[in-house]
Amino acid sequence: MERNGDILRRPFGWMHEAIKMAAAIGMLLLPKCSLCLAAYLNLFSIFGISFRSYASWVMPVLLSLLVINLMVAYLKARKMGSYPAFVMLMVGGGLLFMGKVWLLKEALSYAGLLFLATGSVIQLWQSRRICSRSFL
Repeated sequence: MERNGDILRRPFGWMHEAIKMAAAIGMLLLPKCSLCLAAYLNLFSIFGISFRSYASWVMPVLLSLLVINLMVAYLKARKMGSYPAFVMLMVGGGLLFMGKVWLLKEALSYAGLLFLATGSVIQLWQSRRICSRSFL
């Protein structure tokens, strides 16, 4: 067990603690959802920071998060033995990608979001149903 005085006596001990504190504050300030991201970008535009400067990295990050989500959904579907929710998520991701990147059609993007939300709700419902059966 370390006392507070020992941190200051160690070389660069205070810097290690400051880095941990800065990382915690940084995680606190990161947007947790897409609406929060939109709010942050809107706030940045109020202060004169244009969204165009972020457009180069926002789309690849969101696409990689979508791929990670689909991989986790596939693993969960394989574990449960039921694939309809995963298929809905896959179709939603494809429609969202086509609507935002390839064809640039807003209606496809909204349809993709609808499929993603429906697939998520179905997967949540299936996992709750399976978990409630396991306790009986």
